[in-house]
Amino acid sequence: DTLADGSGTWDYQNNTQCIWMISPEGASEVTLSFIDFETEEGFDFLRIYDLETQELLAEYSGSYDPGLPDPVQKLPGNQ
Repeated sequence: DTLADGSGTWDYQNNTQCIWMISPEGASEVTLSFIDFETEEGFDFLRIYDLETQELLAEYSGSYDPGLPDPVQKLPGNQ
């Protein structure tokens, strides 16, 4: 599926924190891939955590034009 910051066509407000828990039933792995990414570098961050261990798996900020951030994959037991 696709996730967004939830602001639609509006800019999100300062100090906004959006949290999503991605836990598909019966999934043996989860891979997050990006189709678009742009934040204010150094001020706005996407942080991806392992729900079980609270380990930070990836952190992205800024713009990745013409590319995109690398996909993040969580496998069972992947620490």
